[in-house]
Amino acid sequence: MIKRDDIDLVINSSFSYRHVEISMAIMDAGKHCLSEKPFAQKVADVDMLIKKAEEKNVLLTVFQQSRFVPWFEQVKSVIGSGVLGRIFGKLL
Repeated sequence: MIKRDDIDLVINSSFSYRHVEISMAIMDAGKHCLSEKPFAQKVADVDMLIKKAEEKNVLLTVFQQSRFVPWFEQVKSVIGSGVLGRIFGKLL
């Protein structure tokens, strides 16, 4: 996937102990990287990731999936009910 020219951003949702290794490979390929929490297990690794992002001039960020928390389930339910009208874009 990281070798494809038509992909600009890769989401790293691998096992936590592989986040650093995979995020580095993503950025080495010149892709923006969105990594699931935890970013890394050591502060030194976080510093290394930030340095790589700066060197490669790519975006690097971390996220925590929320699809199973109660408020997220409510949002999905409201959107699915149609009460808000037609939704033109969503990432759920």
